[in-house]
Amino acid sequence: MSEVSTPFPVARAEQEFRELSGFVSDYCGVFGHDAEAFRRSVLPFGPLDIDMSKANAEEKQILKGMYLGLMIRHIFSDRARRQPADRMRSVS
Repeated sequence: MSEVSTPFPVARAEQEFRELSGFVSDYCGVFGHDAEAFRRSVLPFGPLDIDMSKANAEEKQILKGMYLGLMIRHIFSDRARRQPADRMRSVS
């Protein structure tokens, strides 16, 4: 059985979004389970807010939902739950 690949919903943003996901993965570990810190960081003009000036309203809604879902997945993953010192030990 072959896998069915779903096209990216906003094709022109796909490469940039994929590059962003690597950054998100690294950055989200600092939040642990601190939902308040996460909420503050993704507010408009927060450090993790994203600029979608070239997108129309529908595209912005789709991309923002995907972005927030990506961040939440990384924040609450097992990797993100480890303390920074634990991550450093696992690298050494």
